Amino acid sequence: VEGIGFTTMQDEIEAKNQELLDVQENLLGTARKDRKQLAEQAEQLEGDIVELHRKLKGAETPRSIEANKEEVKDRLRREATARVAAKKAAAKVTNGGKPPASKCKVFKGDVDKDPRVLEVLQQGIDWLDQYAGEEGLWRQAGQKTYIAELMDKSQKLGRFPLEQVGDCHNMVGLIVNLLRDLPGGLVDAAMVIKLVEHFEKGETEPSSYLALMRPALSPNKRRMLVSLTRHWQRVVAEANRMGMPAVAT
Repeated sequence: VEGIGFTTMQDEIEAKNQELLDVQENLLGTARKDRKQLAEQAEQLEGDIVELHRKLKGAETPRSIEANKEEVKDRLRREATARVAAKKAAAKVTNGGKPPASKCKVFKGDVDKDPRVLEVLQQGIDWLDQYAGEEGLWRQAGQKTYIAELMDKSQKLGRFPLEQVGDCHNMVGLIVNLLRDLPGGLVDAAMVIKLVEHFEKGETEPSSYLALMRPALSPNKRRMLVSLTRHWQRVVAEANRMGMPAVAT
């Protein structure tokens, strides 16, 4: 019988501990003006737990009861704080199913898993738009060694180092490498074959090519293609001494 009573009281203490942890956790994450009721509830639970411990251990002096109470409070608050910290850490990792809050993997980053790759591309295109009338844009190569350095910096920063790019042809080099390293490519090999076959049939309407590609592209890759196409249209509109076929090459 004593064993059953002991287990029951231990279970009650454990239940009270769990309830108090939940209250402490809520208390830590609640605005100051809403804390009074939770604090009172926590105080009551702490008193209940101390009383249960007293009954379990037998009679104690008032001083030892008070010391035990403070010890219980301190331990439970530490546990509640640790739980809140653990939940925050977990939230940063899962972030509601979104990619981790780490730096974007600019090159070889999967845009379908991390849409920040799309944001990096768009920032590069926005920067490049100011040079839409530059002669040789998308035909003239940038400085290969410097582009390699910029790629390394981009990977470390999680973005293009726009303040250090300098030359518009270097930016083109960064964008080309981003597209080249994109997992699965912007347009896969099977689609390239379909596009070539479409061209060989004498199709010249741009919308027909877009219609052909649309079902095969993920939403983020479609956005990438739209951003690039709009940029190339601006380049052509600036009379950059080349037509769309030249830009596409």
